[in-house]
Amino acid sequence: MKSTDIWFIVLKHLADNLLIRFGDEFTGRISENEFLVWCVEKDYRQLERMANRLLESYSSKISVSGFEFDIGLKAVFVRSSSSFANFEDFSYVGLYALTEIKSTGKRGLVTVDESLIKRSQESLALNRDIMKALKSGEIVAHYQPIVHASTGQVVGFEALARWRHPTLGMVSPGLFVPLAEQRRLIVELGEVILEQACEFISDIQQKSDSSSQNRMSIHVNLSTPHFHHKSLVETLVNLIEKYQLLPGQLVLELTESILLGAEDEIVERMEAIKSLGVQLALDDFGTGYSSFSSLCNFPLDIIKLDKSYIDNLDVNDKAKTLVRNIIHMSQELGMTTVAEGVETASQLRKLNVWNVDEIQGYYFFKPMDKHQALEKFAK
Repeated sequence: MKSTDIWFIVLKHLADNLLIRFGDEFTGRISENEFLVWCVEKDYRQLERMANRLLESYSSKISVSGFEFDIGLKAVFVRSSSSFANFEDFSYVGLYALTEIKSTGKRGLVTVDESLIKRSQESLALNRDIMKALKSGEIVAHYQPIVHASTGQVVGFEALARWRHPTLGMVSPGLFVPLAEQRRLIVELGEVILEQACEFISDIQQKSDSSSQNRMSIHVNLSTPHFHHKSLVETLVNLIEKYQLLPGQLVLELTESILLGAEDEIVERMEAIKSLGVQLALDDFGTGYSSFSSLCNFPLDIIKLDKSYIDNLDVNDKAKTLVRNIIHMSQELGMTTVAEGVETASQLRKLNVWNVDEIQGYYFFKPMDKHQALEKFAK
């Protein structure tokens, strides 16, 4: 039997059970694996009891047509006292609540409260507006300077995506970046920030002292779908030519998850990018899937030490040993090391003793918008 046939059997079993328990109400399937029961005449306490009994009946494996299933049924309850402008808003709050249940691991029936309704409305607004925001310029790059560790001289910037929503204000990247991934807009988001970043570093270099030998770099984060996108190399060629970027000025920061997969294909892709004069940095080294062998197996230029290690330098001897050895090993391999999240003089002193190359963090600079950065550094 095909997996699709088995899945249909499970869905039909659940639908039949809902009709048996709520047969005199409106019951329907609203997405691939979500159902809605609309009750108009029952007391909400009675409905809660009915819903909890339904959840209890699916709390362990069930047997259907000779197969055993653990379907992990979740349920949310929205009271009629809550007001919604339309059916879309009503159904979305239920789906949003289900997403929160899955992410937090909550059990049992979850009753939607005003706080959750507010969060769902904000999420719905972001869902509706993210495409427009990408096209209208609401999502822009802010820039955090990267400095030479021993001199404090600014040697580059990291471009960080920021969204100022017209009604919700500043939206956390922790909200809209996953949303872009869900909406399959992560490549479009990446290209918006990539072009802004290239334009910025070109502007700041042109407005700096023309006799200066300091060619500042710009770091841009690259998602896994963007790294593998068929038009990436062509896009890079066009941007480098358009903004007259010099070799080494553009740095693409890769997540460790990008290194998972067919190693030969990944190396070939990296080499194609590097042939354009683009440098490659491994972001947040040590927090994901990669091992020290990644430094040997992939053509990386820069290793960025994650903030979580830097935070522990003053309190954890193991963190000190690890950071010190990563710096020494990376440099012996010919790679530049950048310490992220440096916030104290004590952290800076230790990193300088170990000869880290570059520093990024609030100790020197916070991220700033383009106009602030140009005013401060284009001299």
